[in-house]
Amino acid sequence: MKVLREFKPCAGPRSWGAAMAGERFPGRRSDPRRQTEETATTGNPELVRDAYRLRFDGDRADETARSISGFLELLAPDVKFLTANGIWPSCQGRSGVADLLLEASRQWAECSFAVEELRELDQSRVFACGTVLARVSGRTEIYEIPFVNLWTIEDGRAIRIDSFTDRQQAQAALDLNGASTI
Repeated sequence: MKVLREFKPCAGPRSWGAAMAGERFPGRRSDPRRQTEETATTGNPELVRDAYRLRFDGDRADETARSISGFLELLAPDVKFLTANGIWPSCQGRSGVADLLLEASRQWAECSFAVEELRELDQSRVFACGTVLARVSGRTEIYEIPFVNLWTIEDGRAIRIDSFTDRQQAQAALDLNGASTI
């Protein structure tokens, strides 16, 4: 984890959301929640892109709760979140993922995701990597934390999310299953 830049609080309304909706994210919608039917018609990569619209803002608990709720709606009830990086524990079910996200929202005053690569590997799997931008409460530094995830989607909902420390680790997992190259 490295410090990306200093966060400069503004005098007016908080600017975190506006900064995240800038040119780096063309086509970004303001509402992170989407109907399952709409997601199913636009494909699995769009579902994963919607998931990474998740954001935490310690000053806006209601918006954080809506964001987490929208994320959870994209998951199957028995989803598995498996991590190889040891930063977060593996968990199962929407309630397990909800607990994990609530814990993360308590640790970070602000947090959002910058997706840098999103690729459909086959009919049911999507590769995503990018950077988590996060700020600890009471601090001004924004941390840059890389993420690499493999999503498995069935019937318009994520049934499994594998989290890795880097592309090589993700590729090794794919190689074990005789699957695609990322």
